[in-house]
Amino acid sequence: MQDEEGYATLNFQASDAVSAHGHPGSRKACPNLSSKWRVAALTSITLCLLLLVGLAALAVLFFQATKDKEREAEELKQMKEVLQTNFSKLQEIRNSLCLEGEKEKKNNGVSCPLCPAHWQWRGGNSCYYVSTNEATWSESQKSCSMWNSTLVLVKDESKKEFLKNQFPIPNYWIGLSFKEERNGWFWEDNITFIHPHSQNSYRYYPCAYLGSWHINYNKCETKYNWICEKAVFQLNLTDSHHKED
Repeated sequence: MQDEEGYATLNFQASDAVSAHGHPGSRKACPNLSSKWRVAALTSITLCLLLLVGLAALAVLFFQATKDKEREAEELKQMKEVLQTNFSKLQEIRNSLCLEGEKEKKNNGVSCPLCPAHWQWRGGNSCYYVSTNEATWSESQKSCSMWNSTLVLVKDESKKEFLKNQFPIPNYWIGLSFKEERNGWFWEDNITFIHPHSQNSYRYYPCAYLGSWHINYNKCETKYNWICEKAVFQLNLTDSHHKED
């Protein structure tokens, strides 16, 4: 009986001790749990900060891209205005420079043939310069070459007839001569001329001129008028280029 009372007393005291101090090891568990929460909180805060930084960077990039687009749009607008201004000026130049015979077409978008000052356009694809003085064949050829042209080429009857009607002058040098080093007749564009007679029969008169509307030959030191020929410049402008999209 006494032993039972003693056991009860000890058991009660042990229970009180457990109640007073909690479960064994509980003091060690609480600090571990608190550390995990702190790590999780710090991780969440770090992720949030990174997200904010990323959003800020995207905002900066978007703002910069928007500014770039606006600047490009403004530059394109200015360029368009410059092109429209230049086009208007070209239209004015075209209207003032279009040669006789094409003026009625100046506003419908067709090409307009242009020749340098003091040159003539008589239809076709060539401009012509007719000399007002006489010169040797070499002097005439040199003058034409200085103007990026050649002595006129008369390769067929239609061209001969055209020149006869347009430039009724008695004699003038043309771009045909005998090349001693090549032993043949050549046009100024290096195309071979097949002489109707013997190749050598005119070698002592190696320069050709147009006289009485036939190709004739004479010494190159003889002085005649001369005609230069060069390709016409085609100015192509259409109103469709000026229309806005």
